[in-house]
Amino acid sequence: LPPSVAADKLLTETCVGPYEVLRRLGDGEVSTVVEGRKADNPETYALKVIGKAKVQRHSSILKSKRNISRVNREVRAMRAANHAGICRLFDVMQTPSHIYLVLEKGDRDLYALIDDYPGGCPETVVKSATRVLVLALRHCHNMHIAHRDIKPQNILVDTGSHILKLCDFGSAKQLVRGEPNVSYICSRYYRAPELIFGATEYTTAIDVW
Repeated sequence: LPPSVAADKLLTETCVGPYEVLRRLGDGEVSTVVEGRKADNPETYALKVIGKAKVQRHSSILKSKRNISRVNREVRAMRAANHAGICRLFDVMQTPSHIYLVLEKGDRDLYALIDDYPGGCPETVVKSATRVLVLALRHCHNMHIAHRDIKPQNILVDTGSHILKLCDFGSAKQLVRGEPNVSYICSRYYRAPELIFGATEYTTAIDVW
C-alpha cells in the first residue's frame, strides 16, 4: 500500500501495542509517522510506521537490500546515540506487516521555525541552535556515526523552549576505522562543496558542513 493508504488503514485501529493512535503527522518513502500515546500517560510520541511490503520490493532485490539495511542502520544508530540533542528512540515493535519505531516527538521542524523569521533568525536563536547541533553531532562522531542527511527538515524543535533534536537517522552509517566511506547520501541542496565537485568519500567534516 502507498504510505497515505497504509496510514488511513492504520488510523482505523485504536492502538498499536500499548499506544493509542491519535493522528497522522507525515509520510515518507517507505514509512508513515503518526502521533500516539499510552493510555495511562498524557505524553505523546511519534510512531514511525514502516511497511515491510514497501521495504521488501520484490521487483528490485537491490532496492530491497538497500531499504532493509537503511532500517537496520537507523535503529542501531539511534540506540547508540544517547544525547539530549538527539531524538530519542524509546521502543521498536514489529508485526508481520509493519515495523514501529517509537520516537520522541517534536512540535515541528527547524525549517518551519526559520519560516517564522522572513528577515532572518535572531542571533540568539542561531547561536542556541548551532550550539545544540554541534554538541549532538560531536556525540555522533564520537560514537563513530555519520548522520549523512543533516538539513532543517531533520531537526525537530520544541515550540515553547526552542530545544532542538537531531532526528531521522535513516541515512546514518557506522564509520569503521580503516574502511573507506565511499558512499554519500545528503539531500541535493545541502551537500558540502567537495561532494558537489565530485568527491566520493563521505567524512565527518561533510557532516559538520
